[in-house]
Amino acid sequence: GNSPSGTKTDAYFSGGQSGVLLTEEFNTSANVITAAAWSSGGNLNTAREMGGVAGTTPAGIYMAGKTYPNTYRNETEEYNGTSWAEQNNVSTARTAAGAGTQTAGLIFGGTNGAPGSTGVQSATEEYDGSSWTNGGSLSAARLNMYGAGLQTAAFGAGGIISTNAAVTTVEDYNGSTWTSGTAMPAAQQGGGSAGLPSARLVFGGYSPYSAVTLEGDGEGWTAGGNMNQARGILAGFGSQTD
Repeated sequence: GNSPSGTKTDAYFSGGQSGVLLTEEFNTSANVITAAAWSSGGNLNTAREMGGVAGTTPAGIYMAGKTYPNTYRNETEEYNGTSWAEQNNVSTARTAAGAGTQTAGLIFGGTNGAPGSTGVQSATEEYDGSSWTNGGSLSAARLNMYGAGLQTAAFGAGGIISTNAAVTTVEDYNGSTWTSGTAMPAAQQGGGSAGLPSARLVFGGYSPYSAVTLEGDGEGWTAGGNMNQARGILAGFGSQTD
């Protein structure tokens, strides 16, 4: 020992106890971590925002939504990994939360009017890959909900009601009816969500802008790691742990 020389990226070390004659050289460079790349997919046929989304990359679905400034849409479009194709329209043009798959989709809540109007929705609609039918209505009409899951096992959390107030309300859907779930710890709306009622995830939000992440197991809520940046009007996919 005691005979190193050089710098972190260009050093040598020689000798040592017991008369070692070896010399070793060391060089390194910083690891560069490259984020996963994004590439362009096919454009939607109708540009819009705040619709319900569900499915996977090769089998996605976008349902309803609105175009600027306040034109509410009823279009359904399916994605095959390359392009979007229009399908049968939803019954009620509106913004909406979404869940499910391309062949078993679900939209619920939303609005077809400005916040504070009678346009706030409680309606639920189910999609079978071709047509829409009415499902059970939410107990509390809300827009900008957190929502995710499957057509037969979905959740809708938070949102804002017709008085333009954010709420803590949580409801779970079993394929036919909505039942009350454990309320969120604080009123919030307009964030991202993922998972299932038994392993749900909500994050971010808009009342006010939030970085908070919450994990739910169907019985209660616990805090997850905060997002790096507070923001609202998010989309989310995946499971609670991925």
